[in-house]
Amino acid sequence: MKIGFLGAGSLARSLGALGARCGHDVRFGVRRLRADGFVVSAREAAAFGDIFILASPYSSLAEALPPLRRALAGKIVIDATNPVGPDWAPLPLDPRQSAAEGVAQDLPDCRLMKAFNTIFADSMRWEDLNENGRRISTFIAADDVRAAYAVAGFAEGLGFDPLVAGPLTHARYLEAMAHLNIALMAQKTVNTRAALHVDRGGD
Repeated sequence: MKIGFLGAGSLARSLGALGARCGHDVRFGVRRLRADGFVVSAREAAAFGDIFILASPYSSLAEALPPLRRALAGKIVIDATNPVGPDWAPLPLDPRQSAAEGVAQDLPDCRLMKAFNTIFADSMRWEDLNENGRRISTFIAADDVRAAYAVAGFAEGLGFDPLVAGPLTHARYLEAMAHLNIALMAQKTVNTRAALHVDRGGD
C-alpha cells in the first residue's frame, strides 16, 4: 500500500517507519523540499498515497489543506493531529465541534477519520508496541464505517490494537484524551513512552 504523509516530523517518521517495516511504500509531503528521496511536496504525497495521514502541526492545516483537496478526493485521510499550540496547551475551539470536524469542512470530498492522535510518537516503535502480549490501542472515529474498518486493518498490520470508536463526532473525545495524555506528560506523571492499552473485558 502507498502511504502519504503531510509532514515529516516525529509523528510522521515514527508511523512511516512502521509502515515501511510492514512493506508499505511511504512518502512524506512538506512545503519546503529537502534532500531525501522519501520527502516530496505535499501535493505529490497527497497524489501518491492510497491513505494520506495528516501529521503536521494542527495550526498549519488551514493553509496546507485547501490546495490538496482535489488530490485527496475519494481517498482515506487520517487526521492524526491534535489542536495544541507551541507550548502544547489546548487551542480554543468551538465546543460543539472537534478539530477533525473542522478538517472535514476543508476536505469535504475525502473519507476523513481521526486516528493515532492519542499515541505519543516516541511510543510508535516496533519494540514498544507489544508489552507482555498487550498492544498499544488506537481509536478510530469516522462516519464512513467501511473506511474505518479498512484503517483498523491497516493499524493492526502496523502492530497496534485498533478500536473503531464511532462517528467522526467522537473525535472530540479522542482529542480530549490526547490533551489529558499531554497534561500528564507535562506534570511528569508519565513520559512520552507512555501508551494506552484497552482491556476489552473478555473472558
